[in-house]
This record gives sequence, C-alpha cells and structure tokens, in this order.
Amino acid sequence: MSSTRGQFFSERNEAMLDRLLYNDFQRRIGGDLEEKQKERLVKTVRHYMNEVYENLGEQPVQKLNTEVLAAVVPDYIGYLRRQQKDEKPVDLLHGDVASRFTQVQNERQEGREAPPSAPDFRLSLEDSTTAPSMSMFEQIKKQREAETLFDRSMPASLGSMPASGGLNDYVASTDLVRRENTEANRRDELLLQQRAASRAIVPKVQMVVPPDPRRVLFGDSLGLAPSGLLTQLTNDAQANPTTLPDAMRTRSVLPQDVIQKQEDILSYRENEYNLHVYSADRDWVSNSTENRYNFSINFDPANNRPGFGFSTAANIKFKNIVRIEFVKAILPTEGIDVLVAQTTDLSYNTNINVNILSFPYLMVRMKELDTNNYGTNNNIDNAFSLIQYDANWVSDNTANNRGYLAMIPKFMKCQKVYHPTPLATLQKLSFQIARPDGSLVSDDLDTVDISGFLLSSQLKTNPAATTTLGTKYADTSGAYIWIQTKKWFNKYSISQGDRLVFKNIVFPTASVNGGSPDFLSYIQRAAGHVVVDVGRFQKVSTATSFATGGNIQGYCNYIILRNNFQDPTTGSVSLQNFGGNATNNTALVNSLPGAAMVSGRAINMNHQTHFVLRIITRDMDSSTRLRPDNM
Repeated sequence: MSSTRGQFFSERNEAMLDRLLYNDFQRRIGGDLEEKQKERLVKTVRHYMNEVYENLGEQPVQKLNTEVLAAVVPDYIGYLRRQQKDEKPVDLLHGDVASRFTQVQNERQEGREAPPSAPDFRLSLEDSTTAPSMSMFEQIKKQREAETLFDRSMPASLGSMPASGGLNDYVASTDLVRRENTEANRRDELLLQQRAASRAIVPKVQMVVPPDPRRVLFGDSLGLAPSGLLTQLTNDAQANPTTLPDAMRTRSVLPQDVIQKQEDILSYRENEYNLHVYSADRDWVSNSTENRYNFSINFDPANNRPGFGFSTAANIKFKNIVRIEFVKAILPTEGIDVLVAQTTDLSYNTNINVNILSFPYLMVRMKELDTNNYGTNNNIDNAFSLIQYDANWVSDNTANNRGYLAMIPKFMKCQKVYHPTPLATLQKLSFQIARPDGSLVSDDLDTVDISGFLLSSQLKTNPAATTTLGTKYADTSGAYIWIQTKKWFNKYSISQGDRLVFKNIVFPTASVNGGSPDFLSYIQRAAGHVVVDVGRFQKVSTATSFATGGNIQGYCNYIILRNNFQDPTTGSVSLQNFGGNATNNTALVNSLPGAAMVSGRAINMNHQTHFVLRIITRDMDSSTRLRPDNM
C-alpha cells in the first residue's frame, strides 16, 4: 500500500499531471494562463488526487492518473467559463421572480451558433461566373467527410486518452492530424476546381449513327439509307426498326422459353454433435503433469499424436460453431482426502471416505471458452459451469471406492453462444474440475510408477527373516504377485476392486530370461487386472515385515494381484508356467527379487472422469439448391 501511495502522491507524478493539464488548457484557450488560474489548476489537481485515492484505493498508478484527468478537465472548464462571463450585480432583494428565472435559464444554457444554411444545388437558368453545382456538391461532400474523419480520430474526452507519459505524445499527434486534415481539404478543393475547369473546355462530340444490322442480310432491298447516315423513310413500315420481310419465319415456342428460373437461395441448418471426453485417453504413460481432474483435448490431430500412442484427441474438426453447451460430468466417488482418526492410544483409523459429496458444488473451468457465470468471488467468475449432484451408481462390494456420481449444471443453462459470427473452428479444450475454493478436486496422480515384482512365496526371504503375520497373501505356491511402487500412495488412490492397466514395463538387462516376455505380456494385457488388495513393507528398527493395508497415515507401497493360472474351465487349479515350461518359469521367479524395473507405469481405470458436451454447428443446407429447372 505504501508503495502505490508514495508513487501516486510523489512530486514527480503531481508535476507530470500539472504540466499535462497546463499544456492542454493552453491549447484550448489559445494562450497562457493567468497566475490565479494556475493556482486554481494546482489546487484542483491536488483535490481530485485525494478524492480518487480515497475512493479507488490500491489501484495501479496509471489508472489513478487517468481518473484524476477525467475529473479535473470538466471541473476546470466550468471554472474558465465562469471567469469569462461578465457578471453584473443583481439586486436579489427587489428583483421579480420572472426576471430571475430568465437569468438563471440563460446562465444554464450555453449559446450555440446557428447552423450554416443548406447549399443551393439547383441549376441556374442565368449565365454566371460562379462554380457549377456539381463542383459545389463535390466540394461540400469532401469537406463533410474530412470533418467526420477528424471527429472519429478525436477521443470523446481526456478519460479515453492513454495515461502516464504517453499523454503528451497523444496531444502532439492530435495537432498533427488536425494540420494534415486541413492540408488534405485544401488539396481536395483545388482538385475539384481543376476538374470543373477541365470539364468546361471539353468540346461536344457528335455521335455517329451506327449502321443498320439488317443490311447484312437484305442489302439495299429495304431501301435503307447508307451506313452512318439518317434519311427520312417513306412509310411507317420502313420507319419501324423491328419490321421484317414476309419471308422471315419465327421459330416455335420452346419449353425453356416458358420456365421461369428461380434465383439461388442460400440457407443454413444447424447440426448438433455430442462430444464425449474420457480422461483415460490422455498420454498418461509419459505425461506426469496431468491427472483426471486437469487435462486437455485436441481436435483433428491427424497422425501426429505425441507420446506413447495415447492422446486425448477427437478426430473430428468442428467448423462454423454457433453454440457450445456443457451437459454433464461423471466423476468417481473416490476418497480425495485421508482422514486419520485415533481410536486408541496406539491405533488409528483411516477408513472414512471423504469424497466430492462433501462440497455443495464443483466448478468446471475451460480457459478456451468465456465464462457466463458471475458470483461473489473470482473463482465463480472464471468458471464455465457449476455442477451439482444429480445421480449415482455403486457396485455391490464393500470396497472404499464404490461407484460414480453424475454431476450436472442443474437448473442452469451453461453454454457459449457465438453470434452473429460463428466460431471458425476449435483446436483445443482444457478441463479443470475445482473445489469451491478454486483448488483442484485432487492434485494426486491417478498413475503409479512400478519399481519391482515379488511373488507371495518370496516375501519371507526378501529380505531374509521378514515376517508376514500382517497379511494373508503369503504362501508357498506364489499364487499372488506383489508389485512395488516407487512412491507411496494413499489407500483411496488404489484400493480393492479397482482395475489397473500397466504399460511400458522394461526389465533390467541382467534379469531378462526365457520367461520375461510371457510375464510382461500377462502383466500388460489390455484388459488390465483387478486389485486383490494393497499392502506395505515396513521396517521398525532392524525388523522387517509385509502387511496388508496402509500405515497409520493411510499410505501403501505395494499392489497385490492374482498370478496367472491355467484355464479354470478345465477344472485345473495350477499355476501357468511363464515361458512355456518349468525351466523358464523358475528362471523368471529367481530373477524377480532385487530386480529394479527400468520403466513402467499403471493407471487406475476406476478413477477416470467423463465429460459430455453438445456442439452445434452451422452448415449449408443443400436441399434449398434444388430447383424445378434442374429436374
């Protein structure tokens, strides 16, 4: 606050305003100001500087200066006008009401000059040396066009002039435009006079009668005069230029002579398209900055999709868009915050699911579309849509994340209309789902990076003397696969029953063997895997252990999946050997402990968002171009 106030009330800023207004009023009155007028100008500037700062407060200095100029100019002009009037002493005590009323009315109304009389463009029947009417008309027309151009170039008031140091340049440029317009008017007037003089000396040229085209067919048999001469014809038939000999026969009437052709009529029709946007289609393999609540979509990307073959893009290219409507959003009922409740002195509970139903509404921000919402804070002003709960559907299990919610702009019309000119095309749309406070619903990634794999039969020996009392997924057959992540994740990000899809997993070179390709093919299958449970590896002092569930903060670092079994329709309950035989399978199992993956990522498909928009375009209606003469 002190910085803005100091700059605004500084001697330098005040001197700049005084100098700017002093030069402007010198130009207006055509002379220098008197000492009394200068003192009044300085006091007026100081007064309005205090008034503007008291009302506007912390605003940029440039804006405050603009408001001061806009306030000082009309006030000081009124002061100058009152100075110019000859005020005579009026006896208010003995004066009558009618005289005083007339005097007040005359003071309030500024006298205006009578408008110039309209020029007389009538043709004179008497010889005179004055300029022709057309020359006078052209001259006045040019003069009015110049006045109109000058009025448009001048600002309505000093309030529209640029602030700060550029005001001096603006005043100088205004004077330059006025001088150039005066010179242009003088040149146009001289040009009109020269044009009128040149027209007056042009000699009259007698038109030559064109030859009669009938002479080409009939020669001189019609008794016509030679080409280029006019003679008096002997009778009415010869005088009629459309008269033809009896030997000439007219053709019969054809159908195309009767059909009345219709003019081309262009009309348009509106087409509606439903646009569905799914957050899992983005490049989640190589892009770690976007998540399900913050991503963008491209239109008509051709064959230049970036990344790992994934891109949130629509292959259609919308043209001549007249309206874009937001229909609904489908969001997961995931836990967006972890609530740690203490049950006893040494135990905690993190099973409370805090989801988006804890908010009265959510905001959808799309920076490519102007907002049509206004509210009591900037977050609502920047939102394209405010959505509320409409419907939900849940699965029949007891998992932490149980279904989805349909959110719509209930009882509101959320659309962007392009009128009168449609939007040519749409290249990109960005989606952000925010809480009422303006922050994202969740900035946690819905992807995890893979660090390594272990089978359930290897937990007790990696590392040695590790206990598994806290989990049931530890056996001797290896029926489950424990997948370690590089970072810990909260148990609501990935939970029991969620479906994960794995991509871009690369084994280290030293761990590649005959069973590796088959194992990677199983892990990275397109259908994904259903999470059996989540767990953690913890170390207390020198003791290490595996356990199911999260720690006291609700975070985990292992995902548990079911291993690959033989076809169950045959009644078999045995594991499927990776690599096709026991030798390759054993080599793979022995290479898993301690093998850190070069790369690899998984995405939770149960936590993806879905948006529906309606796009209305204007296309030409081809049915209106069907005409009767085209059949």
